[in-house]
Amino acid sequence: MGGIDLFDPTHKVQFLVELFRRGSRRNHRSSSSSRRSHESKSIQNSKAPRPRRHHLYDVDDGGKAYFDDFTSSTRSSDTVSDCMNGTERDREYFCDSTTGDDQCCLLRVEDTLFRVLRLVLCRDNSAFSQRLWFSRRKGPEILTLPGEAERFRDLLWALHTLPPDFHFGSQFSDFENRHYTHLHDVPLLRLVNIAELASEYSYPTFQHWAVEMIHDLLLRSEPRLSTSRDTPTSSITSSSSASSSITLVTLDTSKHSPAKHIDPDVLYGRIMEIALKTQHHRLLDLVIQQLITDVLWCDHVPAPALVDVLKRHRSHKMINILLGAVHYRMLVNLPQLEPPPAERALSPPQPIFPYNMPIEERMEFLAAHHTLNEIWEHIRDTVPELRPQIPEASSSSSPKRRSKLKSKSSRRASASSNGTENSSTHPYQQDLHCGCKNTWRRAWVSACSYAETRNRRHHGSTCDVLGMLKVTMLRLRKLTADDCSICLHCSLEGLEAVDSIRDKIINGLPRMFDYHYP
Repeated sequence: MGGIDLFDPTHKVQFLVELFRRGSRRNHRSSSSSRRSHESKSIQNSKAPRPRRHHLYDVDDGGKAYFDDFTSSTRSSDTVSDCMNGTERDREYFCDSTTGDDQCCLLRVEDTLFRVLRLVLCRDNSAFSQRLWFSRRKGPEILTLPGEAERFRDLLWALHTLPPDFHFGSQFSDFENRHYTHLHDVPLLRLVNIAELASEYSYPTFQHWAVEMIHDLLLRSEPRLSTSRDTPTSSITSSSSASSSITLVTLDTSKHSPAKHIDPDVLYGRIMEIALKTQHHRLLDLVIQQLITDVLWCDHVPAPALVDVLKRHRSHKMINILLGAVHYRMLVNLPQLEPPPAERALSPPQPIFPYNMPIEERMEFLAAHHTLNEIWEHIRDTVPELRPQIPEASSSSSPKRRSKLKSKSSRRASASSNGTENSSTHPYQQDLHCGCKNTWRRAWVSACSYAETRNRRHHGSTCDVLGMLKVTMLRLRKLTADDCSICLHCSLEGLEAVDSIRDKIINGLPRMFDYHYP
C-alpha cells in the first residue's frame, strides 16, 4: 500500500489573508494621506517630537515600506544590517535580493546575520512555524537567537541539504541514503550540532536522522576518530568490533588544519545528553561501552566536563557503573604513601589526596580503597572452581544427540578403567579431572603472585584489582597453554570464571564508593 501525503493548506491560507490585508491597507492609506500630512504639520508646530525607544523588532519607514510592498528591496535589507552594529552577513546563508523580502527572515546569532527563506525555517512543523507565519510584525523581523553561529550554520546546512519531502517520512531509508552520497561525509561534530539544535527548535525528523547517523558513525569507526570539521566519515574504515575501541574520539593535532576542534570528553558528554534526551538506548549503550573500555583498560581519566554529566545522570544504571569506573581510575592514579618497612606487612600504602578534594569525597575514596584491598586478598586466596560442562546435559542439544554422547562417554569411561585411556585427558567426566584441578590451582597461585610482584615493581596501586586481575589472566593463559596436565576444556572454564569475577567487580564499583556516615 502506497504512502499517503497530507497537504497542509495553512501557509496558503495565511498568504491569501496577507494579500487581502495589504490591499485594504493601501486603499486606506491613499484616502487618508492628505489628512495625515495636515495633522503632522500641526503636531510639529505645536509640540516637539518625543525621543522614541528602539526595540529589536522596530525598523524605520523604509523598512515598513519594503515590507508592505511584496517586492524585494536591497536598500531595506542594507538598512537593517547597518542598524545591527558589529554584525556581518553570513558567507553561505544570506539570501540575495532576487528573493522576495517578505519570504525571508533575518536571524542574528552572535555577530552573524543570516537571511533564510521562511519556508526553509518552517520545515518539519518546527518552532519557527508559529513565530514566522502567525505572528508577523509590520516590519522586517530580526530574530536574535542564542548560541554559536557555527552551530546554527550546521542546522541550516541540514535544512537546505536534505530533500524537500524529507519530513514526510519517519525515517530516511538506506535506499534513499545511497542516492544522496554527500550525506555520507558528514563530520561527527556537525551531526552533534544538528541533533542538539533540532531538538531545541523542534525538528523531530532531522533530530532522528542526526542521532541515527551518529550511532552508525560510532559503530563503524576506528578506535581513534577525529572530530575535525573537515574530516569526512567516508575516510573512516570499519573496525572488526565496536567493543574493541580504545578511544571514541581524539583531537587532530595537525598544525596545517584550520578546522575547529573540540575536547573529546566534552563531545562524549554531549552525545550522552543527546542519547538520554532522545531515549536512544543503542547509542547510549555504545558510548558507555567504549568509555568503560577507555577508562579501565587505557588509563584514561575523563575531564571534569564529562564527570559532571555522569554525576547529573547517575540514576541511570549503566551511567552509574561508568561513574564508578571513573572514580576507580581516579583512585588508582593517586600517589601513595608507603608505610615504614616494618609495617608494610600489616598496613598497605595509603592514597594521598589533593588539597582541593572535598572531605566527603575523600571518605568515599578511602572506603573504596579499603574494600578493593579486601577483594584482592579474597581473590588471591580463593581459587576459582572448575565446573566442566558435560555436553550431554546441555538443553540446546536434541535428546537423540544427548543419548549418543552419553553412550560415547560411558564407553570412554569403561575404556579408561581398563587402562586404555588416561584419566587426565578425559573431557566429559568430572571425577576424572583431578589432575586438571590440581594444575589449575598451582597456576592460579603462581599467576596471582606474579601479578602482585609486577604491580609492586611498577609502583602500582595496591587497590588496582582490575589491573592485577588482567595480568593474572594473561599469565594463566600462558601457563595453561604450556602445561599438558590440564585439558583445553578445563583451562577455558577457568578463564571464563576469571571473566565472571572481573564483571562482578566492575558492576559493583559504584557501591564501593558509597560511604555511610555515622
